[in-house]
Amino acid sequence: MNHEQMTREQFLSQYTGEWSPSDGHWFGLDFGWRGQEYRFQTDSMYHPANTVLPDGREARFGVYKKEDSGVLARMKAQSERFMRDCGYRGILAIEYFIKGGEIYFNEMAPRPHNSGHYTIEGATTNQFRELVRYLVGEPLQEPQPVAPTVLKNILGQDLEAAERIAAENLPGVYVHLYGKTESRPKRKMGHITFVGMDAARFEAEWAGRFVK
Repeated sequence: MNHEQMTREQFLSQYTGEWSPSDGHWFGLDFGWRGQEYRFQTDSMYHPANTVLPDGREARFGVYKKEDSGVLARMKAQSERFMRDCGYRGILAIEYFIKGGEIYFNEMAPRPHNSGHYTIEGATTNQFRELVRYLVGEPLQEPQPVAPTVLKNILGQDLEAAERIAAENLPGVYVHLYGKTESRPKRKMGHITFVGMDAARFEAEWAGRFVK
């Protein structure tokens, strides 16, 4: 991953594209960068944020590969439609697979889910805190990332490695072991959250410490 820094003026001098509404829910700036098409877009939110769109909706911003942007938008819209149609309230984790630009539903869990555990250290608020806020009628907060974050599930075959990492007590590395009395291969025994780390760095520096 390239971490070159540039000024706003340098960036604006190199992109091609324009601001435009897409499907009525997202507004974005399409641009090209080193042979790859990207979209800097707003993503609609339902809780307080710092940015208000022209139609009054509050929004956050993200940069996505252009092909990923459309897939993410469809997954979000499909999930929201399902929850509205069911009258669902609370936390619902929905898992999809992506193949060839198509999305396929896999499973759902009506509870805090492992896929959201990264929010404990990697976001401004976490799924457990927001569930409590909902249950007691407090205003909800949208989790915002505090830094690039990688979550590694710990299965039985990686338990000893996780225990060694926990003993190292490294900054930005948070080991959560679930205290299960029986460990066996493929059984989830915990997770490790790496805050301030992207996927490329994890693969280069950490992946080798775990069973492939």
